[in-house]
Amino acid sequence: MHETGAFESAVRRAGIASLALLGSLMQGCGVGFDSSNVSGRSFGLGPHYPELAALLQVRDYFALRTRLQGVSDRESPEALFFRASLQHAFNQPALSNATIDTLFEHDALPDSITLRLKQIKLNNYIRLHRYREALDVATATFGEGDSESDFAIVADIRNTARLLAVIASVPPQEASIRAQTTLPIDDAGHVPIQIESSARSYTFDTGANFSVL
Repeated sequence: MHETGAFESAVRRAGIASLALLGSLMQGCGVGFDSSNVSGRSFGLGPHYPELAALLQVRDYFALRTRLQGVSDRESPEALFFRASLQHAFNQPALSNATIDTLFEHDALPDSITLRLKQIKLNNYIRLHRYREALDVATATFGEGDSESDFAIVADIRNTARLLAVIASVPPQEASIRAQTTLPIDDAGHVPIQIESSARSYTFDTGANFSVL
């Protein structure tokens, strides 16, 4: 991590606002899936795998959720893998990590599946603002991978690790609700804001993971 020294110093000088922005940038790191690298047979999975993998690859999460409900063995490696992926997609990072930990108890998971699970776990920790744990998962993937797509994932994780090294000591963000506030929101979701003598209309995004003005 010596190469990140100048980068870390620059970010620290920028202050906490830049740290939040870094988190926002990392939040955009998606978790892709290439089903061509992992066959159902090598994963020890049942006949549902090809269809479920195809839905995950195109990120049709609602169809995948519906189809997964038809899998009879809910605790099979097949079901756990796609459940963890869905929990991540539907922003349930703690549940997703718990499912991944259960899946890691199974023996003989293919390297490509293990790498993707670690990538999901890394992003889950970022969503939970647990940057130290995210960095630990990231560094554990260095040197892994046995295909071109795996190497691309590891390279992306390395870049994310450089950012995580800067904010690893930042504690998880917490929100304290001290009082109730009513906002006048119109039908378009806009909130009137007065900034000194200037009247503005802003959109209030209730689903934002990070808000930076």
